[in-house]
Amino acid sequence: MMQSPNTKPIIILTGATGFIGSFITEKALKDGFQLIALTRANSNSKWLKEQNCLVETVDFSNVDELKNIFAKLLSTHGQIDYVIHNAGITKTNKVAEFELVNYTYTKNLIDALLGANINLKKFVLVSSLAALGPGNEKNLAPITSASTPSPDTAYGKSKLLAEKYLQTFTSLNWLIIRPTGVYGPKEKDYFLMLRTVQNGLAPKIGFRDQYLTFVYVTDLVDVIIQSLKSPYSRKSYLVTDGNTYTADFYRDLCKRLLNKKAIKLTIPLGLVGFLSLLLEATYGIFNRTPTLNRDKFLTLRAKNWKCDISDTIKDLNYQPKFDLETGLRESIAWFKREKWLN
Repeated sequence: MMQSPNTKPIIILTGATGFIGSFITEKALKDGFQLIALTRANSNSKWLKEQNCLVETVDFSNVDELKNIFAKLLSTHGQIDYVIHNAGITKTNKVAEFELVNYTYTKNLIDALLGANINLKKFVLVSSLAALGPGNEKNLAPITSASTPSPDTAYGKSKLLAEKYLQTFTSLNWLIIRPTGVYGPKEKDYFLMLRTVQNGLAPKIGFRDQYLTFVYVTDLVDVIIQSLKSPYSRKSYLVTDGNTYTADFYRDLCKRLLNKKAIKLTIPLGLVGFLSLLLEATYGIFNRTPTLNRDKFLTLRAKNWKCDISDTIKDLNYQPKFDLETGLRESIAWFKREKWLN
């Protein structure tokens, strides 16, 4: 028997136990949403339950199981208002897993939602700038939401497949959010740069200029939550902090904020490419994936990650609160409190 509809709008969230997902959870609860987290069987959902989130363990490979869970949730709560699909993988030692997790599981989720006849107000897919690929290296024109996708990584290609499937549904109110490199407390990949500088080395990859963009995790989450409330649908948005940085500036900023006299070291692209192959092969023996792998190398070697986020600012009332210096200060303070950095 269906219970009385909940007075709080309900969000179904995937990837809630991950880096970005934990911040989405905090923001959604703070803003008065009720959260239902879909987690895999091997996920640690203790923190979510402590936050009074409803947790459903699901198998994203099983469309019928997903559909039954959605039907049960609809019957119990009366209405499901929003879905934020944030789950996915950014690295793996098996390339086929990118397509399985980032595309096929997204397809299954959408098919199950439609099969359960849930009338969503909004479906938000957290994708990636990697789905578009890097910008033109000759004229250095910024990437825009209307740029023709040309992903050069297996990760980016899998995210683009998910986007294209979602875009086929003209009756579904969907939005696609494409963040650039996301950093902040709890994040582990950009943390490696800070740890390396802390240990006395300040590396840079390649001798040519490189133009980078970043977004602090809470700014990204603000965009995601705001997208739920926006009147827009069937559009895609890029998310950065609105600035462009050079690789040299990023390296020098890490040194300055950590107050370390680290040795500047420029590593030739060819050597980084070789190391990515070597590390991937070595880690693969133990069924693990190194931070520096072939896919990551393709991202690191790209020259132009400039972005035009004017659509995001206009449509979603986006006002970034953190530039790179402010965000790194916050991150470093957290890493030191948590003893990640000495």
